[in-house]
Amino acid sequence: MKIVYINGFKGEASNKPIEFAKLLETEIEHIKFIVNPDGTTNVDEVTELAKDADLIIASSTGGYIAIEIAYNFNIPLITTNAITNYNMLLETFKKLDHKIDLPDYRNVIIAHLSLVNADDELIEHDLNILGEVVVFNKGGHRFTNLEETIPYIKDFMNRNII
Repeated sequence: MKIVYINGFKGEASNKPIEFAKLLETEIEHIKFIVNPDGTTNVDEVTELAKDADLIIASSTGGYIAIEIAYNFNIPLITTNAITNYNMLLETFKKLDHKIDLPDYRNVIIAHLSLVNADDELIEHDLNILGEVVVFNKGGHRFTNLEETIPYIKDFMNRNII
């Protein structure tokens, strides 16, 4: 089984994929999503590396990119404090060269578990996102409460990964 993790903005050095791998007792490949100072990204490379995954786990801006990948390649998706629309992305980061161009992706059925912290200090969440949504009280944008999410993730994996 191939599980990949896509980091958020400036999260290339994140320990989150290592933490997830330890808590889930499995291997997770970290695909590094990079936003350059001019707003250009490596979205094409991320897509190429993730398109054959059995499960994508993604955070924040990485979640924004992962929604498109999951939709296009029918891959189960778990996001943590994901940015879910381009306007939110622009408000948060002022520029980015990649806009998801999907036909109303919120109505597309893919397996998606969206984990959200109510005390996220960086982005305001639009809870009308596709799939299942679980809201936790504390953990902030960095999702310091990963351990609390594991029962939900394991249940999602049991139901959605062959």
